[in-house]
Amino acid sequence: MLLLLPFVTAQPSGYTLVQSVSQAYSGAPWMNLKSVYAKTEGGRLCFYLEYFAPIPNSSDYRRSVYVYMDTDRNSATGSPSGMRGWDYYAYVYVRGDNSSISRYLYRWNQTTEDWRSLSEAGPIVTLMPNLDYIEFSVDQQVIGYSAEGVLFQVYVYSYVRGLQQATFSYTLGSNAKTITVDGNSADWGSTSPSVTFASKALEPAELEVSAIYLANDQNNIYFRLDVRGTPTKDISSGSLTRYTYTYLDTDNDPSTGYSGDYGAEYYVYASLSSDPRKDPYGSLYRYTGTGDDWRFDYQSDIDADFNNIFEFSAPLDALQLGQSGTISLYVEAESWYLSDQVPRPVNWVTYPTASTSGGFSLVGLFGSEVLFLATVALLMLLEGVAIVLVMRRGKASTPPPPP
Repeated sequence: MLLLLPFVTAQPSGYTLVQSVSQAYSGAPWMNLKSVYAKTEGGRLCFYLEYFAPIPNSSDYRRSVYVYMDTDRNSATGSPSGMRGWDYYAYVYVRGDNSSISRYLYRWNQTTEDWRSLSEAGPIVTLMPNLDYIEFSVDQQVIGYSAEGVLFQVYVYSYVRGLQQATFSYTLGSNAKTITVDGNSADWGSTSPSVTFASKALEPAELEVSAIYLANDQNNIYFRLDVRGTPTKDISSGSLTRYTYTYLDTDNDPSTGYSGDYGAEYYVYASLSSDPRKDPYGSLYRYTGTGDDWRFDYQSDIDADFNNIFEFSAPLDALQLGQSGTISLYVEAESWYLSDQVPRPVNWVTYPTASTSGGFSLVGLFGSEVLFLATVALLMLLEGVAIVLVMRRGKASTPPPPP
């Protein structure tokens, strides 16, 4: 069972500081995890995750936390990742105004090799807004916590609901321009947006879309997204992820194509991330279902980039479009987010602090702490590359959004 504990306003009482990290992204301190604390109390293992600033009091802001635990300290059991076998993970999701909260505990099933939910957390707890931490606990007996303690890692996500839903139409040739997809707005000239959004004064401003523009030439249709701040190109750790799903009803007939997204025959996916360096990516998908099933097949990669704006394009011939006619478009509302991992750069921390007595030591096995950390960092890099190669296609390329 997962249970939120009472909140305090001072330093966490009775906790041990397990790990502190530098601020990964300077754009919004509230999005950045600062420190991880742990303690055992009343038969429960407790976690206190401190951020650099309080979360704004609005449902447009969300945080989620995943804490993976190797409770038997056996890398051969549990879900294999990062040189460990994770036996349990706790998940907590909250909105800035506490209008929604989710709390779950999952156990790895060694036989079926998948995660199984044990139960939803106990009674709903009333939370205060504007908190600069998330505090929760798990039952020690349920997870098999022993006096030897636990190995764990923390993944955190901070979301801003910055891209609002939009439906609109575009007449091919109405804004005839050849655009270089480089993330710069100069070649758009004097252009009216297809959609404008009223400002919600979100923090950070660069995660709030202010307008969407379209243009085309004889070869491509071009998409431009403006934001209220300057897009950040690199961060020190983690990933600042900005992505869009733009569905196109190319025959302008909602009764054909995918009925769930305004009769879309295609969708364009654009990921405009900094993880931690600028990493733009785009892809095109075609609907191959029967109307009410979500079945889109990957067609090709497309151009995407960002600098002072976000840009991406799609070939007209791949969309089976000519030089004239009107198409309908639907842009999904999305939460753009900062994700990070604690600890850095190794794959896990311990609670209580690992003993330095004469037992088996991974550091000792590698001869030095520097060599050990370098080896683990290399393995993490290889694992991350493998994940990107496997997952870098459309919806699979983004982690699960908050519920």
